[in-house]
Amino acid sequence: MSTVYDYPLVDWIRWSLHHDSLDSVVASIRRDVPLESRLMESERGSNRAYLEKILREETLKQFGHALRPLVEAALNGVDAKTSGHQGEYRLTLRAKRKLFSSRDEGAGMSLEEVLLFLNIPFNTNKTGDETIGQFGVGAFSLFQYCLALPMKSRVEVATRKGDEELNAAFYATGPSVGELRMRLEYEKKILSKYGLSFSGNGTQVTVRHRLQHSRTEITNYLISQLHSIPSYKAVIEINGTAINEERNALWVTVPVALASERGTLHQEVGLKMPKMREKDVPILEQHYRSSQIFLTSQGVPVQTREGTLPFRVEVAFPPAVKVVEGRDEFKQDNNYEKSAQTVFEALLNYIQIHPSITNGTIVAELIATIAPLISIEKASKIATIERIKKEAFRDREYILDEATIAEFVPFFGTEIFQSNVVPCQTIKTRLFLEDVLKKRDTFLDEVPRVIATYTQPELAAAIHDDGTYYPNLRLLVRETVAHSLQRVHLVEVDPLGEKAVLVVGRKSIQNKELYVNIAHPLVSGPFHPLKAYGIVADYYSLLDARVEAQIESKKHNLLITSLGEAAEDVVYRSLERLLPITRTTTEEIIKMEETK
Repeated sequence: MSTVYDYPLVDWIRWSLHHDSLDSVVASIRRDVPLESRLMESERGSNRAYLEKILREETLKQFGHALRPLVEAALNGVDAKTSGHQGEYRLTLRAKRKLFSSRDEGAGMSLEEVLLFLNIPFNTNKTGDETIGQFGVGAFSLFQYCLALPMKSRVEVATRKGDEELNAAFYATGPSVGELRMRLEYEKKILSKYGLSFSGNGTQVTVRHRLQHSRTEITNYLISQLHSIPSYKAVIEINGTAINEERNALWVTVPVALASERGTLHQEVGLKMPKMREKDVPILEQHYRSSQIFLTSQGVPVQTREGTLPFRVEVAFPPAVKVVEGRDEFKQDNNYEKSAQTVFEALLNYIQIHPSITNGTIVAELIATIAPLISIEKASKIATIERIKKEAFRDREYILDEATIAEFVPFFGTEIFQSNVVPCQTIKTRLFLEDVLKKRDTFLDEVPRVIATYTQPELAAAIHDDGTYYPNLRLLVRETVAHSLQRVHLVEVDPLGEKAVLVVGRKSIQNKELYVNIAHPLVSGPFHPLKAYGIVADYYSLLDARVEAQIESKKHNLLITSLGEAAEDVVYRSLERLLPITRTTTEEIIKMEETK
C-alpha cells in the first residue's frame, strides 16, 4: 500500500516555492517514503502569514459569480490541449447539484507539475499567449467550495502523464484558508480507484460540493459561458450533449506562426461559416438580411459589426493575439497583422470547400465586411486577394452594386452581368472592391463598342445636315436640348437590351451622359414615328419623378408637333393603346409597329 501524503496546503506551497525543498518532496514521494523531517520544521510566522493572505485573496475574492470557478476549471481543460494534438479534442463535463467534473484529453501533469502549477496561483507551464482562461488560477479557484463546507466538500484532481498517475484531494478542516489541506496519493493504477479510465494522458477535476443552484441553473450558466469556445479548439460536452457544435456551421482553421516570450508559437486562426449546399446559394443571395460578424478571442466576443449577409460569421483569433485591457479591441502588433491576413487564407479554404458560391456575391460582402473590421482598409492589402479573385470571382472583371446593375440591365441585357460582373449588395462593398476589380466607369468605357461621341448640339447638327443619319433620333435630340447632357455616345451593344438608351445617373440628368444603342431596332432603319416615340419613352422612363411630372402635361403636343402632320393620324390612333409616355416600354412600341 502506497504512502498517503496529507499536509496543510500552505506547507505544500512553501515547499514548492524553493528548489531544494521541492526536489526533496518529489524524491520522497517517488520512493514512497515519508517526507524528510526537516521539511516539517515551522517557517517564520511572517512567511506563513503572507502565504495565507495570498490564499485568502485568490480563493475568496476572485469571482463575481458563485459558479465562475467551474468555468475556470473547464477552461483549464481546454488549455490542456497539446500543440501537436491530432483529431477532435473533447472536454467532458458533468454538472449536478452535488457533483461537478471536468475531464480533458490533454497533456496531463507530472508530480512536479502538480506541485508547481496546481497549488500556486498564477503559476503555469503555459504563457499568456497560449491560454484562454481569464484569471490564471485554474483549480485553485475551486478551493472556496472546500471552505464553504469544511470536511464535507472536496476538490479532487486525478491526472496521468506518461507512466505517472496521481490523485490530489483538497479539503478544509475549518472555514479559514490556513485550514485547507491537500492529500496526495502516488502509485500505479491509482486512477482506477476513482472510477477513471484514461486511454492516454489527461486530467479530471471533480468538485464534491452542494451548490446553491439547481442542476438546470448550473448547466445553463456553463452553457452561457462556454458555448462560444470554437469547436476546433475543443468540443465541450455537458451531461452528454455537445454545446458548441453546430450542425449547419463549419469552422475552417489555418495555422499561423506567432511570436511569444518563449519564441515562436504555432496557433490557429478560425473562420466560422455555414455549411452551404449548392441549392442554398441562390436563396441566400436573394434574401439578404441584417446579420452580425463577430470578432472573438478564442470564443470571447471582442468586436461585432452589422453585415448584409444572410448568416452569422465568426472570426476567432488565437491567444497570442492580445486584447487591449479595458477596451474592446485587439493590440495592433505583428501577431495581429499576421492573424488578420490568415483570416483570408481561411476564407480561401472555405471557398474551395464550397465552390458553389463562386458567382462572388457572398464572397464580395464577406471581404468588404470583415477586412475593415480587422484593420485592412484596402482590398489590395489582402495578401491572398488574387487567389480569392481566381477562386471566387473566376473570370469576372467588374464590380457593380445591385442598384447600378438594375439601372444597366435594361440597356445591356442580362448576359454580361451573369458572366463578367461581380454583383454586390451595397455601394460600400463596391467601393471597397474597386481597389482590385474594374469599376462602373471602366465598365462603361469597355463593354459598349463606341461608334461616335458627340455633344448634344453636335449630334443635332449631324442629324439635321444628313436626313439619313439615324433619323429616329430626331425627336430625342430635340427633347434633350434643355437637359445639358455632357456627351452623347452612339454605341453598339450585343446582345440587345430592352431599352435603346441609357442615362448615366438617376437623381438628375444635369451634366449626365447619354448612351444610345444604334443596333437597337428602335434606332436603326428609316424614320418611323412609333420608333421615335419609343426612344423618347425609353429616355423619359429613366428620369426621376420630378422630371416626369414636368413633362406629363405637354406629352400630346410634344408628340404631334415634333413628328409632323403626316404622323398625326398614327399618333392619335396609338394613344388610346399606349401607356403614358413615362411608363411605355420599348417592347410595347415594337409590338404596336408590327401590328399597325
